[in-house]
Amino acid sequence: MPDEWDILDQAVLKSMIKRNGRASVLQGLGEAPSAGERAARLRQFAVRGDIAQLRDETRQFHDWAEAHALKRVTNALIELRRCAELKARGQTILQAQALTRFIGGIVDDDVRTLMRAVDAA
Repeated sequence: MPDEWDILDQAVLKSMIKRNGRASVLQGLGEAPSAGERAARLRQFAVRGDIAQLRDETRQFHDWAEAHALKRVTNALIELRRCAELKARGQTILQAQALTRFIGGIVDDDVRTLMRAVDAA
């Protein structure tokens, strides 16, 4: 697993804990849909070629990930947002499928890392 500094935005994390408290932050991570469910929806939209839904869901997930200090996921979602704006539909779909597989592969580990960091704070 990568170092915590690679996957979490430490400044956002500290601010979030200070503002909301550890218990509230941990409880918020259990909200529906979960990060894993969000990532699965992104993958479905990419596979179906539903670029409009992909753009909308990516924006929402990006805002959520950024607010929860998930730096690695946020960076991948920034790239997915850029990809969703490409003019060539085929290129958009291929890149989106690769990026959503990557996001789906890291998101649960990153959330667990965040939970451990919040718990240890």
